[in-house]
Amino acid sequence: MSYYNNANRTYSAQGANSYVAKNGKVKKPQLTCKKCTASQQTELTCMICTKTMPLSKFAKAQRKNGERARCMTCLKKKEEEEIEDSEEDDDGDELVYNDTIQELY
Repeated sequence: MSYYNNANRTYSAQGANSYVAKNGKVKKPQLTCKKCTASQQTELTCMICTKTMPLSKFAKAQRKNGERARCMTCLKKKEEEEIEDSEEDDDGDELVYNDTIQELY
């Protein structure tokens, strides 16, 4: 006998107590006790400064990275370094470019 799961619109030959994973295989749901269930994470360790800090010191996008998370302080330092590196240099290259354009016309 097969069961139709209206929420997923899938048929399951195993019965109503199983579900179909994304890869199409039927899995039996596993129950875990309260002690074995993972608790919510309240602290992260920054991969750059290696300090363990509360979640409030990390951006929400960084919290999802887990082991590769960077704190807001380290992110700001990196942004400042990138801004300093990307500032235009006054080499005089612009004059050469303008002279070349004038020669073409």
